[in-house]
Amino acid sequence: MHVVAKSLVASAVICAALALACQSSAPTATPRIQPEDIVVETRPTATPTESVTTTAITTTAPTTSLPAISTPVPTATPLPTEVSLPPSPTAPSRVATVTPNPTFEALRATATPLPTPSPTPDIAKLRERQVFRLPISNILVPDPVFADFGWSSELQYEIFAGLTAFTPDESNPVQLDMAASHSFSRDGLIHTFVLHDGLKFSDGSPVTASDFKWSWERALRTAAEVEVATQAEWVLAPILGASEVLAGEASELSGVAAVDETTLTVELSAPRSDLAALLAHPSAAVLKHENVEGWTINWSTRVAGQGFSLFAPISAIGDESLPVGTGPFTLTRFDEGNEIFIVERNNHYHGERPELDAVHFDAKALGQAFDDEDGLEAGIKKLFVSGKIDTSDLFGITGDSPIPHNLAPGAGNPGTTVLVFNPSIPPFDDLNFRRALAASIDRESILPPHGVDEATGIVAPESPGYSDASTLIAYDIDAAKTSFDAYTQANPATVDPIAWTYDFSGFWEAERAAIVARWTEVMSLEFKLSLESVDGYHQLRKSNKLPIVMLTHEATYPHPQSSVIDFRAIFGEAVVSDEIDEVDAMAQAAASEPDPVIALQRYAQLEQHLIDNALVVPLWAHLGVRYRVAVQPWVHGYQEGRYGGSRFKDVWFDETYPGPR
Repeated sequence: MHVVAKSLVASAVICAALALACQSSAPTATPRIQPEDIVVETRPTATPTESVTTTAITTTAPTTSLPAISTPVPTATPLPTEVSLPPSPTAPSRVATVTPNPTFEALRATATPLPTPSPTPDIAKLRERQVFRLPISNILVPDPVFADFGWSSELQYEIFAGLTAFTPDESNPVQLDMAASHSFSRDGLIHTFVLHDGLKFSDGSPVTASDFKWSWERALRTAAEVEVATQAEWVLAPILGASEVLAGEASELSGVAAVDETTLTVELSAPRSDLAALLAHPSAAVLKHENVEGWTINWSTRVAGQGFSLFAPISAIGDESLPVGTGPFTLTRFDEGNEIFIVERNNHYHGERPELDAVHFDAKALGQAFDDEDGLEAGIKKLFVSGKIDTSDLFGITGDSPIPHNLAPGAGNPGTTVLVFNPSIPPFDDLNFRRALAASIDRESILPPHGVDEATGIVAPESPGYSDASTLIAYDIDAAKTSFDAYTQANPATVDPIAWTYDFSGFWEAERAAIVARWTEVMSLEFKLSLESVDGYHQLRKSNKLPIVMLTHEATYPHPQSSVIDFRAIFGEAVVSDEIDEVDAMAQAAASEPDPVIALQRYAQLEQHLIDNALVVPLWAHLGVRYRVAVQPWVHGYQEGRYGGSRFKDVWFDETYPGPR
């Protein structure tokens, strides 16, 4: 289970098929795929006139909610040994992908047409009429290791690409991208990705499998050097050898091997069914080694240990420090001083090339809106009416607005604000003490005034793996006192004042104070709220000195594993606890379970285990899971992927576009 890294720093699907569970064998980078292994491969599809016999991966699973915990576990549906179609020389080329939807309704093989490259456009002509302007914050870093830094991911999904990609299609949210095929061994440990032929970086140089290996190793090495949490730490964590690189004990990933220029093998430390979804994040994108070595700016120094507005803005960086990527666009101007960030069409993009000539990430426009005498929302609307921006996605214009506009799909990840207790630190290592805390919380009385509901579980509604069968520890003062009395009888020693340290102000201050006041009243203990700097908080986390953490927990990719609470990501790798080891074992059993019905039950059982043992206390669920954003009437094809991905590669303007503003 993953915890959003943003909440730990500055604020807060499944693979091609489910791998069969087994014990990990000895580490090796040599492929161990045998002829009888499960393979999902690229083959031409049959024409409609042919008689075709296929072996499909299917299973019966609940549509919206998980089976009740008390329901007998169904018999596992065995996976076939091969998913394929017989070749047909008359059929168009296809990529076979196995991509179940995020609620595990089915596992099915779907054929995705290979993209047809568009003719090279007249760049000079298109530049005058096809530049999309997006108001955005000035908090951007063009290094995919720091996708969690501010609004960096919005930029990075346009200029970088990887083996897989997120799509806005909720029924097929992860697809192969730079990989033409993905196969895996029967034990689920060895995954093989074969790249499309002829892949190029945005500067026209070739992309090889070894570029991916180097990029992932570089991401982990960079993450190990900075004193902030990074996306790379959890995205690449399942790969064999990742922990050694993060610990500074190795410089290379022992589990990754470039077999040849187009074949990459990835060995996991344990079976994981969410690998393909993880690799769609920017931190798993491919970089050009020579380009990165030529950067004159160390982006990690602009992130680690500094507030968003504390570093001096840099003027437009030279070409040597502009990243070379493989996304639909390429970064051509990065100017913090003038608040101008521009990406232009990447004419070496491996997919269908964008219609847009460029996208202007306009931080100056957002600054103007902030300074508007009538307020931020009014400032955004003025920019929208004047045609100076093409979307109001940060501060939406409602559907009944008199301003002419289209509505486009927006992206709002559901989330749940929770308390997480550290069972490795006394007195939080005692179940009765934790249950006393949980039963003392009156959710209704501390509910924030806008945009939230009382939580029904750890996993928010509409998140992958959501269960409507979860049962919370109810607010009950008598039960809280009974649990606390049981704790004090077993532990007669005086409890020292308990520090609740957090790393940013302005969020949940009233709610924290209300919770602490009730704890003090019920248990006659002293709790101290303490604000710490980002760097200081990270040091406390890293050294396992945080007994309580309050955070908003979101699913960041379409797989139930992304909704699992990762205690070591929250409290640091130094945590030593039998309870956390038990949670890790339960999460691994769910992640490696090949039958999706049983996997869902295991995830639901884990969620209830965390609640019953008062390791996690859900507080409130965030609303706005699905919403729409306003775009100009001439804009078509714009949509925000719920989990990420390019917003602009499919955007086009019609003839009503008024031209440059």
